[in-house]
Amino acid sequence: QVRAGDVTRLLVTKPLPSNFVRMYDLTRPRTAISSFISECGGVPCDAELPSFVMADRYDNINSTSVGVALVNLVPTANNRGAEIRGVRTANIIAGRATFSEITITCPGLAYRLEMRYRRWLYSSLSTEARDVVQLSLPFDVVPAPPRLESVRWADTYTTVLFEFDRATNRGNMDLASDCSDFLSGIAKRDTNGKWIFHPICNAGTEGPTCEITRILGESFPPVCSWPEARTLKMDLGSNAQLLDDDFIFLKHDRAGPVQIRVEIDIEGKLLSSPVMDPPKTIGCNATHCPISPVGGYPVARNDKLTRVFLDMGAEISGQGVTDAAQFEYRGARTLAVANKCTTSATYLSKECGAYSAQRAVVISTLNFDLLLPQMLTSLTKVQSIPAIGAVDIEAFVLVSDPSAAAHFLAVARNSNGVSKMHSVDVYAATKSLPFSIFQSFATNGALSVKYAEYGQQDYLLIAQEVGNASLLRWQAGYFTTDPVTNEYLFIKGLFKKIRSIRPTGFPSGLSHHFSDGYWILVVTNYKSLTETCQAATCSGDGLSYRTAVDFHQLGAFSTIASFEPYPDSVNQDICTSFAWSLASRYATITLADMSAPTLEYINKVGTYLRVGAETVRVIDPAVAQESLVGLDGFKDPMEVHFDHMEQSPNTLRLGAQKNGPEGWFRVPEGYREAWWTLPGDRARVTKLSRLLEDILKVELVRASAPAATDLNADGIDDLVLGTHDGRLLAYLNLGNGSFTAMDPA
Repeated sequence: QVRAGDVTRLLVTKPLPSNFVRMYDLTRPRTAISSFISECGGVPCDAELPSFVMADRYDNINSTSVGVALVNLVPTANNRGAEIRGVRTANIIAGRATFSEITITCPGLAYRLEMRYRRWLYSSLSTEARDVVQLSLPFDVVPAPPRLESVRWADTYTTVLFEFDRATNRGNMDLASDCSDFLSGIAKRDTNGKWIFHPICNAGTEGPTCEITRILGESFPPVCSWPEARTLKMDLGSNAQLLDDDFIFLKHDRAGPVQIRVEIDIEGKLLSSPVMDPPKTIGCNATHCPISPVGGYPVARNDKLTRVFLDMGAEISGQGVTDAAQFEYRGARTLAVANKCTTSATYLSKECGAYSAQRAVVISTLNFDLLLPQMLTSLTKVQSIPAIGAVDIEAFVLVSDPSAAAHFLAVARNSNGVSKMHSVDVYAATKSLPFSIFQSFATNGALSVKYAEYGQQDYLLIAQEVGNASLLRWQAGYFTTDPVTNEYLFIKGLFKKIRSIRPTGFPSGLSHHFSDGYWILVVTNYKSLTETCQAATCSGDGLSYRTAVDFHQLGAFSTIASFEPYPDSVNQDICTSFAWSLASRYATITLADMSAPTLEYINKVGTYLRVGAETVRVIDPAVAQESLVGLDGFKDPMEVHFDHMEQSPNTLRLGAQKNGPEGWFRVPEGYREAWWTLPGDRARVTKLSRLLEDILKVELVRASAPAATDLNADGIDDLVLGTHDGRLLAYLNLGNGSFTAMDPA
């Protein structure tokens, strides 16, 4: 009887030297899970997956299912820098192990896999010395197929360029040839905005489809040639109708005359990749595209950037500019530049070599030519901000707090050459004062700081080399009463941390995106926290630099179709759907789009939602109905205080005194109820404006947008004024330099 412990030899059944093993391109979307999947009759199959069977000391096949199989890449001089990726363990089933998710990252010759059988995986007996090991036969790994990166116009706009990510074999097209061997069709929009698909027929074919493809020029078919191994050019005929953003589709005929591959020569042996596989055409048939032309390549405009060299001064004369941010600052286009190193030799650091750590972020205005406004001519230095080791800068303006500073600049500081225990510093500037330090957040090797506006709120996102990423939200400034002096104080707004995000690796960067109703945080990692390196040589701590990108959902959002509060004012007999004030305790919200992320939150009773600057809670409609009945006809006791304010002959002053002089009014703590008593939003705006006038000593309630017209047909221009609260006031010209208000009737 054969037992599991009798396994003494492994018989490696795959891969064989004749098997077709392809390199896995880490820069491409993950469409395949194995480098060993080949094609059987044009369809991917797993006939060549790495596998082994077990045998005992007498060469009998062992059919046990006890234990686990492991696989690794044998390091040799031929595969230096290559890594084996995927699931490197497999279950033993009836004495056989198959590795179905293994990829190899580099092409090369004579690769070998090391396969192991280990009876105990998590035990004191699970040591390499007890493993049964066998190497596979040598096999070659071919390159990944080429990828078409862009389709764009050439400078002359009579030629279309197809640009690939790597040098190709030119598709066996050594000379200029017919493009119809390469093209499948073209999608264009008609006058109604509908996509129409125009098929490309083969050369020499007569018929209506060939007439349609005259859009590529009268000398159809167009001519294709390769000016160099990465670029295929298509010369159009005269009167071509191809336009920007039209879609070009490529053929999927792998047996056709054009087979574009990547070929590399290693030690005299030619390794050829699979044929380039264009994306499948989705949504288009032989005549039209009912949806959008998925699978085609849009023809891009030939836009170019012109490089301009400008002197930034001595502070930016070193090496290693780390970041730059352009923003509007006091009516001018402004540029902030951070440089990690300077030419000063007063401080030598490991990271900067013979240069010292940067000690400033330089802010300059951009100067443009008067005759050519798009041409940048020079920079004018505005300010230099101390910022040792700055690696990322972010300029922004707050939207949620009008009392905040006019401009903000966040600077992530990574290292001074000795220590990474620095901070992300936030600087603020008013309309008249320059940037000065406003707030700092301690970090361990700060990498990135990003600003986000979400739900009419302001956020900062921070990533660091060691530790969690942070999400901070702006808390707006507010008035309060000093508990000792009873004086009114204003507490300035600031950013407060509301969430930590744990990365899966050692972070290298951070960004955020709004997509399909989600707010998504993306954290990139440059090295794994746990996975070991499997290359022939590994540096440092031996951890793999192949790692993942983390996607975190920070929130979900939706557009409100209608917002119907109840009630807006107790002085109104009916509910209105166009007004919402602090008085509204309940409202019916109708969403314009009921997407999955929205439903995930809003369908739960008790969930808190942010609507504009207000926080609302989802409640049971039955509970709300009981409370609404009691609100009908309710009169707030604070209403008399507002009447007193209106009738007071003295100038209105705000104060916290309990027994102050005549005319003083102590703001009620139940301000929502007091606000509620005003007859509508127009009255509330007027009341608030007059209160602010007394506090700020600035006239707010004033007429605006005057216009002159003859209202009563007497030949003399009269006056019309638009007010701050949306009213129109008309005044008749009496002809003697004075005006009188026109009767509203």
